[in-house]
Formats: sequence, structure tokens, C-alpha cells
Amino acid sequence: MSGLVITRVKWDPDRALSTAEQLGRETTVQGGELLLELARGRVPYRTGRLARSARLRADERGVAIGYSRWYARVLHARADDWTFGIGRSGRWLEETIDAEAESICRVIAEAFKSGWPG
Repeated sequence: MSGLVITRVKWDPDRALSTAEQLGRETTVQGGELLLELARGRVPYRTGRLARSARLRADERGVAIGYSRWYARVLHARADDWTFGIGRSGRWLEETIDAEAESICRVIAEAFKSGWPG
């Protein structure tokens, strides 16, 4: 004998899709939280108000990350007109995504795999 074992698998596509959707939402939020954490070291910092205004919103379409201080948009749009402290930038989210995309995706993938039943 070759040691081959044939096992029947009962597939429930509705349950699989539901699980995948739920895990997708949860892990996308985890990825967004990680992005915010990593961006914290790049956000321009003077009083801390901008950093504290960070928000993550999740819904059925995905995750949105933003900053509620009015000048966040100005800093981003005119980032080249300002001088920031070492490691800080007016394009902090963009630069964090560019620098950390692979690690964020890896964290999302691992969280998804660990949550998958079976």
C-alpha cells in the first residue's frame, strides 16, 4: 500500500463565505490599527493634538484612516513648504504605507490564517 488515505470532505460554501467575510473585516481592522501605530512615529508633532486626532473607521466597504484636525490636510497638501522634526513628515500616512505595506499585509494574512477553522 502507498499510504494514501481518501477522506470525504463536507463543504458548506455559505459558512465558508461568511467566515471569510468576517475574518476579512476583522483582519482589515487589525491592519488599519497597525498602520496607525506605525504612522504615529512619522506624524508631525508639536503639541500632540494632530497625533491624538487619528481615527479609524470600519464598515462593510473597508477601513478608513484619517486625522480630524483641520490642519492635517494643509500639512499633507503643502508638505514641502514645512520643516518637520527628524523622522516626521507631512505625508506620514503615505510614507508609512510605502515603507510598511509588506509587513502590514503579512500581519493581515497571518491573522486571517490563524482565524480560519480547520
